[in-house]
Amino acid sequence: MTKRICDKCGYAYEAKCTAPNIIYLCPICLNYVGCECEYGFGPIVPCSILLGGKQIAEIVYNDSNGYRLISSELGIDKDLIKGYEQLGAYDETVEIIAKQIKAQGFKVKDEHVDLNIETGKPFI
Repeated sequence: MTKRICDKCGYAYEAKCTAPNIIYLCPICLNYVGCECEYGFGPIVPCSILLGGKQIAEIVYNDSNGYRLISSELGIDKDLIKGYEQLGAYDETVEIIAKQIKAQGFKVKDEHVDLNIETGKPFI
């Protein structure tokens, strides 16, 4: 388990993923919490995108166009314009997912709910 704390809202949670490349998103405010990847040492895909402790999407390599974002849960299957350099594909992915979640009013039930560091109250 990896402990994550959102810099924006203070939500703390644990996420478990064995993928070599991971993007973490806050399930409360949709903020980019961070990533673990092989940038500079190897490929940045496949990359699992976690909203809290739940995987909601993946970036894969697409021979014809570079990278592709896929999420059956959010209805996304899209070629990415940005690429490897400075993790452009990751930045683009975060923007697309946040926009789609807001448009759909998507909610996630996170089994790893923790307390808000500032208020001490649980997030639901």
